[in-house]
Amino acid sequence: MSIKDDLQIVLITYNRAILLTRTLETILGNDSPVRDFDITILDNNSTDETCDIVEKFARQHQNLKYEKKLSQFGC
Repeated sequence: MSIKDDLQIVLITYNRAILLTRTLETILGNDSPVRDFDITILDNNSTDETCDIVEKFARQHQNLKYEKKLSQFGC
């Protein structure tokens, strides 16, 4: 058993598309020791390009999961 089986990376974001891009490039880069870990993006209902950015990365990385919290007020 490896640490990969016990550890998951969770990133919480809200309207930080540019910073999220840089973070994912680093975490999923070829020389990253955690690039194959399960990675979950928790989006707190961003209104920027966050979803599109995650979709782009998810096409290349099957270990990337995305969850978006929907506003309970419909905003």
